[in-house]
Order: sequence, then C-alpha cells, then structure tokens
Amino acid sequence: MGCYLDSERPDTGTVLDSQTIADITELFEDIDLVSLTGAVLSSTRPEHRPQVTQAIDDMFGDVSDLEDPEL
Repeated sequence: MGCYLDSERPDTGTVLDSQTIADITELFEDIDLVSLTGAVLSSTRPEHRPQVTQAIDDMFGDVSDLEDPEL
C-alpha cells in the first residue's frame, strides 16, 4: 500500500482488510506528535531547523519552537 500527502483512495476497487485498517489506525493513534516533533528537531542540524519547522507547520499547523521558552 502506498500513500502520499494529499492522496486519495484509488478508484481501482481496492478494498483494504478491516483488520489492516484497525492496525494502522491503532499505530497512528499511539504516536505522540509532541515527542516526535521534539525528536525530529533534536536530530536536525541547527542550520536546517527553520526549514524542518516550516515543513512540520505545513503538515500539522503551527508548531512551537521547542528551544524558545516564550512559545
């Protein structure tokens, strides 16, 4: 199964197994986006953090700069 940002369900009559859908849903429900964002920013070189923060903002909405205590 492939997916892409802004992709739609294929019109080919593909039917996903309900257990597969349940497993994928459970997997994504268990992701802590705050921890994930922190981990991504922590592992990003300082000079690339603005671009990474912008990419995360584009996907999930405004993300606070975890290094700025004012946010």
